[in-house]
Amino acid sequence: MYKCSIMVEYKPELEKQRWKESLEAAQDELVDSIRQREALGWRIRKLQDDISHLAALCGEEVEEPMKDLGLTDSIRYVLGSKKRMTAMQVRDALVAEKFDISEYKNIMAAIHTVLKRLSKKKEVTNFGNGYIWVGGMTPLPPMPMKLRAFLEEEKLPAPRKEGFNYDKSPKPPEKK
Repeated sequence: MYKCSIMVEYKPELEKQRWKESLEAAQDELVDSIRQREALGWRIRKLQDDISHLAALCGEEVEEPMKDLGLTDSIRYVLGSKKRMTAMQVRDALVAEKFDISEYKNIMAAIHTVLKRLSKKKEVTNFGNGYIWVGGMTPLPPMPMKLRAFLEEEKLPAPRKEGFNYDKSPKPPEKK
């Protein structure tokens, strides 16, 4: 029997360099993924607009997904699709998106309250003459029933608010 001993010199600076390269690669991938997610969100909004316009031209009735959102998410949605908006422009955009404002006695007070809350949470910035969305990707409106039925039929998970996740990995636990 032969005994062989191999001496391996541990170099922590090399190990640290590999970790740093992995960190940089992960950060680059994250930036690319966020850009892709935002581009997909814009594309979904564009398709929803196209569908509603084409349906109007054809005389077809289509489902309005905005009516399933609450006021806060609806405001997030309209702010994320425009550059800068005053509270009155937010109200007009909500009406244009078919959000039902009739259930609010004073819609402007409710909009101002939501905008102040979103400003405190750093989701919007108030420049005095309007609010700008700065909170990343805005929530997608709820899926139309036709798409929801298709996904259930195909046994695909529905998109989550923060984006599409069609892989089979489990969702992260909800924070309480």
